Amino acid sequence: MLWWCFPRGGTPAGLAWAFWAVSLLWPLPVGLGLGDRTPAVQEGRAPESSIDRQLQECVDRDRTTAGMLRCSIEAEQAWEREVQRAYEALLQELDEPGRRGLQEAQQAWVAFRGAEVVWLSRLFNIPVGSMYPVLKAGDRIGLVEERALRLQSYQVSLRLGGGPPGRVQPREEEGSESPIDRRLRACIERDPTTANIVRCKEEALRAWDRELNRVYRALMRELDARKLGKRVCGEEEGYCWQARPEVVALARQELRSAQWAWLTYRDAEFAWISWLYGRREDPRSALAEVEERLSFVKARVQKLKWYLEILREI
Repeated sequence: MLWWCFPRGGTPAGLAWAFWAVSLLWPLPVGLGLGDRTPAVQEGRAPESSIDRQLQECVDRDRTTAGMLRCSIEAEQAWEREVQRAYEALLQELDEPGRRGLQEAQQAWVAFRGAEVVWLSRLFNIPVGSMYPVLKAGDRIGLVEERALRLQSYQVSLRLGGGPPGRVQPREEEGSESPIDRRLRACIERDPTTANIVRCKEEALRAWDRELNRVYRALMRELDARKLGKRVCGEEEGYCWQARPEVVALARQELRSAQWAWLTYRDAEFAWISWLYGRREDPRSALAEVEERLSFVKARVQKLKWYLEILREI
Protein backbone atom coordinates (compact mmCIF):
# COMPACT_ATOMS: atom_id res chain seq x y z
CA MET A 1 0.00 0.00 0.00
CA LEU A 2 0.93 3.59 -0.54
CA TRP A 3 2.53 4.75 2.69
CA TRP A 4 5.22 2.12 2.64
CA CYS A 5 6.02 2.85 -0.99
CA PHE A 6 7.48 6.25 -0.27
CA PRO A 7 11.06 6.81 0.84
CA ARG A 8 11.59 8.43 4.20
CA GLY A 9 14.83 9.92 5.34
CA GLY A 10 14.83 13.65 4.76
CA THR A 11 16.39 13.76 1.30
CA PRO A 12 15.23 16.73 -0.78
CA ALA A 13 14.09 14.44 -3.57
CA GLY A 14 11.96 12.29 -1.30
CA LEU A 15 8.64 14.08 -1.48
CA ALA A 16 9.07 14.81 -5.17
CA TRP A 17 9.57 11.09 -5.70
CA ALA A 18 6.36 10.45 -3.79
CA PHE A 19 4.36 12.64 -6.14
CA TRP A 20 5.99 10.97 -9.13
CA ALA A 21 5.00 7.59 -7.71
CA VAL A 22 1.41 8.71 -7.25
CA SER A 23 1.38 10.01 -10.80
CA LEU A 24 2.17 6.47 -11.89
CA LEU A 25 -1.02 5.48 -10.09
CA TRP A 26 -0.06 3.58 -7.02
CA PRO A 27 2.63 1.04 -7.77
CA LEU A 28 2.43 -2.26 -5.96
CA PRO A 29 3.67 -2.27 -2.35
CA VAL A 30 7.35 -2.60 -1.61
CA GLY A 31 7.42 -1.84 2.04
CA LEU A 32 5.92 -3.91 4.82
CA GLY A 33 7.28 -7.37 5.50
CA LEU A 34 6.89 -10.20 7.95
CA GLY A 35 10.51 -10.78 8.87
CA ASP A 36 11.79 -14.03 7.35
CA ARG A 37 8.55 -15.99 7.22
CA THR A 38 8.23 -16.15 3.45
CA PRO A 39 10.55 -16.83 0.50
CA ALA A 40 9.54 -13.45 -0.90
CA VAL A 41 10.93 -11.65 2.12
CA GLN A 42 14.07 -13.79 2.12
CA GLU A 43 14.66 -12.47 -1.38
CA GLY A 44 14.10 -8.89 -0.24
CA ARG A 45 10.54 -8.63 -1.53
CA ALA A 46 7.46 -7.87 0.55
CA PRO A 47 4.74 -10.52 0.61
CA GLU A 48 1.72 -9.38 -1.35
CA SER A 49 -1.67 -9.84 0.30
CA SER A 50 -5.02 -10.29 -1.39
CA ILE A 51 -5.96 -6.84 -0.08
CA ASP A 52 -2.93 -5.35 -1.82
CA ARG A 53 -3.92 -7.03 -5.07
CA GLN A 54 -7.51 -5.85 -4.76
CA LEU A 55 -6.30 -2.32 -4.09
CA GLN A 56 -4.11 -2.34 -7.19
CA GLU A 57 -6.92 -3.77 -9.33
CA CYS A 58 -9.31 -1.14 -8.01
CA VAL A 59 -6.89 1.67 -8.84
CA ASP A 60 -6.30 0.22 -12.30
CA ARG A 61 -10.04 0.46 -12.96
CA ASP A 62 -10.28 4.11 -11.89
CA ARG A 63 -7.06 6.11 -12.06
CA THR A 64 -8.51 9.43 -10.98
CA THR A 65 -7.69 10.97 -7.60
CA ALA A 66 -11.27 10.35 -6.52
CA GLY A 67 -10.94 6.75 -7.63
CA MET A 68 -7.74 6.28 -5.64
CA LEU A 69 -9.40 7.67 -2.54
CA ARG A 70 -12.39 5.38 -2.94
CA CYS A 71 -10.11 2.39 -3.41
CA SER A 72 -8.10 3.36 -0.34
CA ILE A 73 -11.22 3.48 1.81
CA GLU A 74 -12.13 -0.03 0.68
CA ALA A 75 -8.59 -1.25 1.42
CA GLU A 76 -8.61 0.32 4.87
CA GLN A 77 -11.92 -1.34 5.65
CA ALA A 78 -10.57 -4.69 4.43
CA TRP A 79 -7.56 -4.38 6.73
CA GLU A 80 -9.89 -3.45 9.60
CA ARG A 81 -11.72 -6.72 9.07
CA GLU A 82 -8.40 -8.57 9.02
CA VAL A 83 -7.36 -6.91 12.29
CA GLN A 84 -10.57 -8.05 13.93
CA ARG A 85 -10.28 -11.57 12.51
CA ALA A 86 -6.66 -11.99 13.61
CA TYR A 87 -7.37 -10.48 17.03
CA GLU A 88 -10.31 -12.77 17.74
CA ALA A 89 -8.42 -15.83 16.48
CA LEU A 90 -5.46 -15.00 18.71
CA LEU A 91 -7.69 -14.54 21.77
CA GLN A 92 -9.01 -18.07 21.29
CA GLU A 93 -5.51 -19.51 21.66
CA LEU A 94 -4.57 -17.68 24.88
CA ASP A 95 -4.99 -18.35 28.58
CA GLU A 96 -6.48 -15.69 30.85
CA PRO A 97 -3.26 -13.69 31.49
CA GLY A 98 -2.47 -13.76 27.79
CA ARG A 99 -5.97 -12.62 26.81
CA ARG A 100 -5.89 -9.80 29.33
CA GLY A 101 -2.53 -8.56 28.07
CA LEU A 102 -3.61 -8.72 24.44
CA GLN A 103 -6.89 -6.93 25.19
CA GLU A 104 -5.03 -4.10 26.91
CA ALA A 105 -2.62 -3.80 23.99
CA GLN A 106 -5.46 -3.81 21.47
CA GLN A 107 -7.39 -1.14 23.36
CA ALA A 108 -4.25 0.99 23.44
CA TRP A 109 -3.79 0.52 19.68
CA VAL A 110 -7.39 1.58 19.01
CA ALA A 111 -6.84 4.75 21.05
CA PHE A 112 -3.55 5.43 19.27
CA ARG A 113 -5.09 4.92 15.85
CA GLY A 114 -7.84 7.40 16.67
CA ALA A 115 -5.36 10.05 17.80
CA GLU A 116 -3.05 9.42 14.84
CA VAL A 117 -5.90 9.78 12.35
CA VAL A 118 -6.75 13.18 13.84
CA TRP A 119 -3.11 14.24 13.49
CA LEU A 120 -2.94 12.95 9.91
CA SER A 121 -5.98 14.99 8.95
CA ARG A 122 -4.32 18.09 10.35
CA LEU A 123 -0.92 17.38 8.80
CA PHE A 124 -2.19 16.79 5.29
CA ASN A 125 -4.42 19.86 5.41
CA ILE A 126 -1.40 22.14 5.86
CA PRO A 127 0.07 21.82 2.33
CA VAL A 128 -1.99 22.55 -0.76
CA GLY A 129 -2.31 19.99 -3.56
CA SER A 130 -4.62 17.27 -4.82
CA MET A 131 -2.14 14.50 -4.02
CA TYR A 132 -1.98 15.17 -0.27
CA PRO A 133 -5.33 13.50 0.40
CA VAL A 134 -3.98 10.44 -1.42
CA LEU A 135 -0.88 10.44 0.77
CA LYS A 136 -3.07 10.71 3.84
CA ALA A 137 -5.15 7.76 2.65
CA GLY A 138 -1.98 5.70 2.30
CA ASP A 139 -0.92 6.51 5.85
CA ARG A 140 -4.34 5.54 7.17
CA ILE A 141 -4.11 2.18 5.43
CA GLY A 142 -0.63 1.70 6.86
CA LEU A 143 -1.88 2.13 10.42
CA VAL A 144 -4.33 -0.74 10.09
CA GLU A 145 -2.21 -2.98 7.87
CA GLU A 146 0.70 -2.87 10.29
CA ARG A 147 -1.54 -3.93 13.18
CA ALA A 148 -3.04 -6.78 11.19
CA LEU A 149 0.40 -8.10 10.26
CA ARG A 150 1.62 -7.84 13.84
CA LEU A 151 -1.31 -9.87 15.09
CA GLN A 152 -0.69 -12.46 12.39
CA SER A 153 2.97 -12.71 13.38
CA TYR A 154 2.00 -13.22 17.04
CA GLN A 155 -0.19 -16.15 16.01
CA VAL A 156 2.78 -17.75 14.29
CA SER A 157 5.01 -17.17 17.31
CA LEU A 158 2.43 -18.60 19.70
CA ARG A 159 2.18 -21.78 17.64
CA LEU A 160 5.97 -22.02 17.68
CA GLY A 161 5.85 -21.92 21.47
CA GLY A 162 7.38 -18.48 21.77
CA GLY A 163 10.09 -19.07 19.22
CA PRO A 164 11.20 -16.57 16.62
CA PRO A 165 8.20 -15.20 14.71
CA GLY A 166 7.96 -13.32 11.47
CA ARG A 167 8.44 -9.75 12.63
CA VAL A 168 6.66 -6.80 11.10
CA GLN A 169 9.13 -4.22 9.99
CA PRO A 170 9.29 -1.53 7.32
CA ARG A 171 11.34 -2.25 4.26
CA GLU A 172 14.24 0.19 4.02
CA GLU A 173 15.51 1.64 0.79
CA GLU A 174 18.67 0.02 -0.53
CA GLY A 175 21.74 1.81 0.76
CA SER A 176 19.80 3.56 3.53
CA GLU A 177 21.34 1.73 6.49
CA SER A 178 21.33 4.07 9.46
CA PRO A 179 24.33 4.72 11.73
CA ILE A 180 22.50 2.83 14.48
CA ASP A 181 22.10 -0.20 12.24
CA ARG A 182 25.73 -0.04 11.17
CA ARG A 183 26.84 -0.04 14.79
CA LEU A 184 24.48 -2.92 15.49
CA ARG A 185 25.89 -4.95 12.61
CA ALA A 186 29.46 -4.30 13.76
CA CYS A 187 28.58 -5.28 17.33
CA ILE A 188 27.10 -8.58 16.16
CA GLU A 189 30.02 -9.34 13.84
CA ARG A 190 32.45 -9.04 16.76
CA ASP A 191 30.63 -11.77 18.69
CA PRO A 192 27.77 -13.59 16.90
CA THR A 193 26.64 -15.58 19.94
CA THR A 194 22.95 -15.34 20.83
CA ALA A 195 23.67 -13.69 24.18
CA ASN A 196 25.78 -10.99 22.54
CA ILE A 197 23.26 -10.43 19.75
CA VAL A 198 20.61 -9.78 22.41
CA ARG A 199 22.93 -7.33 24.16
CA CYS A 200 23.75 -5.55 20.89
CA LYS A 201 20.09 -5.24 19.97
CA GLU A 202 19.21 -3.91 23.42
CA GLU A 203 21.83 -1.21 22.89
CA ALA A 204 20.33 -0.47 19.47
CA LEU A 205 16.87 -0.23 21.03
CA ARG A 206 18.11 2.43 23.46
CA ALA A 207 19.69 4.29 20.54
CA TRP A 208 16.43 4.19 18.57
CA ASP A 209 14.59 5.51 21.63
CA ARG A 210 16.93 8.50 21.64
CA GLU A 211 16.43 8.93 17.90
CA LEU A 212 12.67 8.83 18.42
CA ASN A 213 12.87 11.72 20.87
CA ARG A 214 15.17 13.68 18.56
CA VAL A 215 12.90 13.33 15.52
CA TYR A 216 9.78 14.12 17.55
CA ARG A 217 11.34 17.36 18.82
CA ALA A 218 12.42 18.26 15.28
CA LEU A 219 8.88 17.67 14.05
CA MET A 220 7.51 19.91 16.78
CA ARG A 221 9.93 22.67 15.76
CA GLU A 222 8.68 22.49 12.17
CA LEU A 223 5.15 23.17 13.41
CA ASP A 224 5.91 26.87 13.59
CA ALA A 225 3.46 29.45 12.25
CA ARG A 226 6.18 31.67 10.77
CA LYS A 227 8.00 28.81 9.03
CA LEU A 228 4.81 27.35 7.63
CA GLY A 229 3.53 30.77 6.62
CA LYS A 230 6.55 31.35 4.39
CA ARG A 231 6.43 27.87 2.87
CA VAL A 232 2.71 27.45 2.36
CA CYS A 233 1.47 30.98 1.86
CA GLY A 234 4.37 32.81 0.23
CA GLU A 235 3.31 36.38 -0.44
CA GLU A 236 -0.03 35.60 1.18
CA GLU A 237 1.71 34.99 4.52
CA GLY A 238 -0.58 36.00 7.35
CA TYR A 239 -3.72 35.47 5.30
CA CYS A 240 -3.96 31.77 4.49
CA TRP A 241 -5.64 29.75 7.21
CA GLN A 242 -3.17 26.82 7.25
CA ALA A 243 -0.44 28.87 8.95
CA ARG A 244 -2.54 30.88 11.37
CA PRO A 245 -1.02 30.64 14.87
CA GLU A 246 -4.13 29.07 16.38
CA VAL A 247 -4.23 26.41 13.64
CA VAL A 248 -0.55 25.55 14.08
CA ALA A 249 -1.00 25.42 17.86
CA LEU A 250 -3.80 22.92 17.35
CA ALA A 251 -1.57 20.84 15.08
CA ARG A 252 1.10 20.73 17.79
CA GLN A 253 -1.48 19.64 20.33
CA GLU A 254 -2.77 16.89 18.04
CA LEU A 255 0.74 15.61 17.32
CA ARG A 256 1.47 15.60 21.05
CA SER A 257 -1.73 13.64 21.72
CA ALA A 258 -0.88 11.12 18.99
CA GLN A 259 2.63 10.60 20.34
CA TRP A 260 1.41 10.13 23.92
CA ALA A 261 -1.14 7.62 22.65
CA TRP A 262 1.64 5.78 20.81
CA LEU A 263 3.74 5.66 23.98
CA THR A 264 0.81 4.15 25.87
CA TYR A 265 0.33 1.65 23.05
CA ARG A 266 4.05 0.84 23.09
CA ASP A 267 4.03 0.14 26.82
CA ALA A 268 0.98 -2.13 26.57
CA GLU A 269 2.39 -3.91 23.52
CA PHE A 270 5.76 -4.44 25.18
CA ALA A 271 4.04 -5.95 28.23
CA TRP A 272 2.18 -8.34 25.92
CA ILE A 273 5.37 -9.19 24.03
CA SER A 274 7.11 -9.96 27.33
CA TRP A 275 4.34 -12.38 28.23
CA LEU A 276 4.46 -14.02 24.81
CA TYR A 277 8.19 -14.65 24.79
CA GLY A 278 8.72 -15.07 28.52
CA ARG A 279 6.94 -18.42 28.67
CA ARG A 280 9.98 -20.39 27.55
CA GLU A 281 13.53 -20.60 28.87
CA ASP A 282 15.09 -20.34 25.44
CA PRO A 283 17.75 -17.83 24.33
CA ARG A 284 15.95 -17.56 21.00
CA SER A 285 12.86 -16.27 22.78
CA ALA A 286 14.86 -13.49 24.42
CA LEU A 287 16.25 -12.60 21.00
CA ALA A 288 12.79 -12.63 19.41
CA GLU A 289 11.46 -10.36 22.16
CA VAL A 290 14.13 -7.70 21.74
CA GLU A 291 13.74 -7.87 17.94
CA GLU A 292 10.01 -7.24 18.27
CA ARG A 293 10.67 -4.22 20.47
CA LEU A 294 13.36 -2.94 18.14
CA SER A 295 11.22 -3.17 15.01
CA PHE A 296 8.31 -1.52 16.85
CA VAL A 297 10.28 1.59 17.87
CA LYS A 298 12.18 1.81 14.60
CA ALA A 299 8.93 1.82 12.62
CA ARG A 300 7.68 4.79 14.65
CA VAL A 301 10.90 6.71 14.06
CA GLN A 302 10.59 6.18 10.32
CA LYS A 303 7.00 7.33 10.34
CA LEU A 304 7.84 10.53 12.22
CA LYS A 305 10.67 11.16 9.75
CA TRP A 306 8.16 10.85 6.93
CA TYR A 307 5.93 13.46 8.59
CA LEU A 308 8.95 15.70 9.07
CA GLU A 309 9.84 15.39 5.39
CA ILE A 310 6.34 16.45 4.38
CA LEU A 311 6.56 19.65 6.43
CA ARG A 312 10.08 20.50 5.31
CA GLU A 313 9.40 20.05 1.61
CA ILE A 314 6.11 21.86 1.24
